[in-house]
Amino acid sequence: MSGTRVVGKGKQQTVGGIAFTGYGSHTDTYPHVYLTAAAALGGSEAEADAFCARLTRCVREALSKQQKNVQGEDMEAQARAESQRGTGTESQAKEKPAQ
Repeated sequence: MSGTRVVGKGKQQTVGGIAFTGYGSHTDTYPHVYLTAAAALGGSEAEADAFCARLTRCVREALSKQQKNVQGEDMEAQARAESQRGTGTESQAKEKPAQ
């Protein structure tokens, strides 16, 4: 397997002084990000299986990172909302009288 790459939506690249939008795809306006890979005739089943295993591992890792980022963003948004409402732990600590 070779030529594996992710083509980003709206990616811009300049080659020889010419700017290309959607560089790597065959159109300027492809609506999605996508992955492409090439396989040559004569490749073995073991090589294809190894590629699929690596791709699966990469996709799982990317999804896990994405999930962690979403959870982190949710926690940050919740903390900001609590802070604005004055219900966060910092504001509660300030309001408690010293004993």
